Parts: sequence; structure tokens; C-alpha cells
Amino acid sequence: MTILLNRKLFSIIFIFFAVANVFAQTPAEELKHYQKKYKTKKIITLSRDITYNIALDKNDEFKISKSIKNIDFILYKQASVFSDGAIYFSKLISLDYLKAKTLYPEEKKYKEYKVNEEHYSTKDAQSSSIFYDDNKKTTFIYPKLTQGAKRVLDYRLNIEEERLLGSVYFQSYKPQEEMKLQVIVDDNIDFGFKTFNIDSFNVKYTKEEKKGKIYYTWKLKDVPEYKNDDYNSPDPSYFIPHIVLFIKGYTNKKGEQIELLSSVQGLYNWYKDLTKDVNKIDDPELKIVVDSLITGNESDLEKVQKIYSWVQDNIKYVAFEAGYGGFIPRQASDVYIKRFGDCKDMASIITEMLKIADLDARLTWIGTRDIPYTYEEVFTPSVDNHMIASFENKDGKIYFLDATSSYLPFGMVSEFIQGKQALIADGETYKLANVPITEAIKNLDYDSTFISIKENKIIGFGHKEINGYTKVKFSYFFPDKNEKEKKDYVKNAFEKGNNKFTVSKTKDFNFDERDKPSIIEYDFEISNYLSKADDELYINLHLNKYLKGNDFEDDRVLPYEVPYKYIHKQIVVLNIPEGHNVKLLPENKSNDFDGFSYEIKYEKINNTIKLSSTITVDTLLIEPDKFNDWNKFIKELSKKYSELVVLGVFDN
Repeated sequence: MTILLNRKLFSIIFIFFAVANVFAQTPAEELKHYQKKYKTKKIITLSRDITYNIALDKNDEFKISKSIKNIDFILYKQASVFSDGAIYFSKLISLDYLKAKTLYPEEKKYKEYKVNEEHYSTKDAQSSSIFYDDNKKTTFIYPKLTQGAKRVLDYRLNIEEERLLGSVYFQSYKPQEEMKLQVIVDDNIDFGFKTFNIDSFNVKYTKEEKKGKIYYTWKLKDVPEYKNDDYNSPDPSYFIPHIVLFIKGYTNKKGEQIELLSSVQGLYNWYKDLTKDVNKIDDPELKIVVDSLITGNESDLEKVQKIYSWVQDNIKYVAFEAGYGGFIPRQASDVYIKRFGDCKDMASIITEMLKIADLDARLTWIGTRDIPYTYEEVFTPSVDNHMIASFENKDGKIYFLDATSSYLPFGMVSEFIQGKQALIADGETYKLANVPITEAIKNLDYDSTFISIKENKIIGFGHKEINGYTKVKFSYFFPDKNEKEKKDYVKNAFEKGNNKFTVSKTKDFNFDERDKPSIIEYDFEISNYLSKADDELYINLHLNKYLKGNDFEDDRVLPYEVPYKYIHKQIVVLNIPEGHNVKLLPENKSNDFDGFSYEIKYEKINNTIKLSSTITVDTLLIEPDKFNDWNKFIKELSKKYSELVVLGVFDN
């Protein structure tokens, strides 16, 4: 027994001195230790502590703060690249205090250099995609930063709206030695959370109560950095371990149970309360506009389309985000007068105009495709970031109306909300509906080319027909180009054959009509494209080798996100030169890989050869277990792209 106790005591003493020895390292020894552990890294995080304090004051008002303390260790010799520091905040999440400093390595210890108050600079921090928001940024420079130094950042944010606790991500672009999240809550507050993507991480979670407070704590050690070198992958929130925090409700001083975010209904109740005063007063001028639009239109759907198109044509989309203005739509009458607005304002004026026309219109909340949650999973404002309008006809079909795109055809949803779940206002309650995914055929890219051989040149005429989302993208820039710019664009974007491709003339049609395919026609030449041997002429009719080289790298790990389903069809018709006949046509071939397919077909029709090539991508996400199929798909396409048509000279 004595021996066993002595062994335990020895183990405890050994561990104590081992730990003490780590913390007793000199700056040089600490640098050497982390350089050995993180051989290829330039900067690591030693510790990241995030603490939420959530309390109710004597008036049942929430007092919520979020404190962050972060210590980084610089391993890179050019340490100055990490000198810049910045903190972001806004009206609803305000900055309470900020302290930053550098721990500079000396021979035996670190010396502290604080950022002086006068060296903090605060200014607007508007996003490039937003015309106006209330985001602020405080910037500063870490002093005396060198290899082996530590950056220490300590600040606190006050959260002014109790429904905006947000999310905490356990990973970052830097490896972390330690990470800790703690939420301290009054025991009369019903706190909730939902975790995502943490199964493969050793997250230690504890919950304890003491002195009227509940402490929720999550701890991690040796957290690897998040690597995302895979292009066109879904948003990192689909993969990074994180936690969504929210307040379900609380018990007030009177003993009453107050609900906040305990269900989808709770979230909807808040949204309904924020929008309850929108469009309460009729606008006679807006009614005149509506009456002029619906006169002579018999069906409800015709009326909806007229109103929706009018908003697209007359209200300019401009993004605004400021305080509760990021959640509350402006009055339709104001949007009509100013002729611009953000997504909420577009939804406001569409729903009001439809209601004036006695049509069933609803405000609708939705998250874009970079948000990974449904409303049943996360019933907090983290689930959505967009607002549209919706109309339900008598047969129960819902039309989702997003006028933020001026060129979107009626009946199509915006590219970035395909497949997402929508929260539709329905009086005191709500309705959940899934936004449809646009069929591939509606995004047909049809390129037909008619070519002749003249000496060693290809002389051709191209007819490009674009539909759906491709048309929408083209509509933003192509019609406004001058003639030279259009020729240059067609030359670069539609290049055929080789780099000797030149364009002499272009025409375009239907860009001003949303519901028709847009057409671009062009005359072109390709020099040095043909090959001759003896009496034979060799030509590759695959002037456009679509997707060639688009195979996935062997080390890719994340899914590939496709912006939309589509069909790419190429027709090439070759006039057989006089005195020549067809000696060889490549074999026809097709293959379907369950989500993407191709069909390549050659035909001799009278005095022409016709190549038809159809590629269909009928999925929005290519998962890693389909990468081999995709690479096989690309390999087969590439092989077919190399095949030649052989023409011979008639025997006399």
C-alpha cells in the first residue's frame, strides 16, 4: 500500500514538474518547441477564450456581453506581415473595450508593449456588395512584432439584441493549442445551443450550476487549422465544427414564462413583430400604378407577372444594413418614391402591390445556399439572410418572387436560393416550403456553328443561344458593350479551334426580353486549323472542348458545388469541300454517370457533316464519392475531343 501511494505521489510530482518545465521555458526555448511542433506554419494560436455573459437586470432587460481573448505566436521571420489588427462591430453588436499588445521575446522573459489609445483608429467598414451598412472597424498595429513574439488581443462586445448571439467556430485558418468557449447564464434564463460537425473533434463539454448562474463550457486542444484549398466547395460552415447559441426564453420577475427562440414559431413571432407596422397605410399613387398594370390581364398569374416585372424594371436593388434596418422592410410607398431598395424593400413593395391587386402575397424569409441549416434545425436569425415575396395560386403552387435580379425570368428562383427552405408569413403562424431547383433544360447553352473550308482556313458563322441563369449573368454586362467590346468579348469567351480564332462581326437579340433566350451571332475565321497528308484532309469538329481539363485533383477532399444545373449543346455543321468525300467519321458515343452525362454523335447529311455534342450536368453538388465517376466522365470527353474527321479526294 505504501509503495502504491509512493508511486502515485511520484507520478503527480513528475507531471507537476513536467508541466512547470514547459511554462518555465525561455522565449528562445518556446520558439524552438513550437517550430518543431509546427514545422511549416508561420503563425499559431496558443489560446483562444470566448466568454458570453447573459443576465437579466431588475427591469427584465438583457445584459449580454461577449469577451474574447486571443494569444497568437509568431513563427515566421517576416513577422511584420502579421502586424495589422482589426475588430468589427455594429449598432446591434457594439464594442465595449479593446486592448491589444505584443509580448516581445527577450533573453529570459517577454516584455510587454501595449498599443496606445491614440493608435486605435475606427472607421466605417462597409462591404463592397452593400451600398450602406452600419458596420465599423477599429484597426491598430501590433508594436515590436518579431519572430517568437506573441500577439495578445483582448476585447469585449455588447450584444444589444438577445436573439443575435450568433455562432462560434472552433476552427480557424491557424492551428490552435487550446480553445475554450464558456457561456455564463442566469439560472432564470433558458439557454439553448446546437452543435455542428464536431463528431471528429475531441470537444469536452461541461455544465455546472453555482450561485444562481449556469456555466456551459466547451474545451478543445490541438485544434488543426481549417484547410480549404478546394475551389468551388460549399461554404466552410458546412464542414467547420461550430455551435449556434440562442436563448429559448426566460422567467421574468413576475414569474411569467417568456418565449424567445424555442421553436420556429418563436423566430417567426419576432419577425412578425418587426414587420407588423409595414404597409399599414394605403398609397393612392401606388394603387394607380397597380391598376394600370393589371387592366386587361385576366388571370391572376398574368397580374403577378406584370407587377413583378414592373418592380424589376423600376426599383433598383441597393443593399442596406443598419441596426434593425437589417431586419425591417421599408414602407412600399417610400420604396416607390425613392425607386431603390434592398431585398426586404423589394419584398415589401411586391407584396403590397399584389395585395392592392387582391392577390395573395406573403413576406418570405430564406437563407442563401451558403447557410447549411433548415428552420427545423436552427430557429434563430443565423438560418436566413435574405427576404423575398411569394404568391400561392389556387392550386397551391408557390411562386417565389425575388426582384433583386433585374433580369431573372418570371417563374425562376434566384440561383443562390435553389433548394433552400423558405419561411412564409401566414398571419399568426407560418408556412415552410422548399424552393425548387431549376431544371437543367432551363439553363440550356446552345452553340451552333456552320463552317466551310477555304484554303487552310475555317470560315464560320456562330449562333449562340443562352437561357436561364447564364442569360441573367450575360444580361448584366454584354448588352451595354460597344461593337468593338462585343467582338473582343466573343473572341475571348467563345474561342474556337485555336488561338488564331478571330471575330469579324457580332449581333445580339432578346437581351431586353427576360422570357426569351438571348442570342449572339458572330462571323469568324480560324487559321492554321487543318491538317493535310497526301490526298487526305484532317479536321477536328470539336471547336469547343467544353470541360476538358476539369478533372478533380487526387487530393481534393471537399464536395464540388455547381452553381446551377445546365445543358451545354454544341452543333457543328461542316460543308464538305468540293471534290472531297468522307473517308472516316469517329464513332458515336454516350455515357450517363448519374448526375452528369454526355452524348456525341456524327452524321453525314447530304453534302455536310454534322457533329452534335450534348453535355448535361444535372446536380448541384458532386460529392467525393462521385469524384472517380467525374474524372472518368472528363477522360472520356477528352478522348472524344481528340478524334478527327478524315476527308479524301474523289478518285477520277
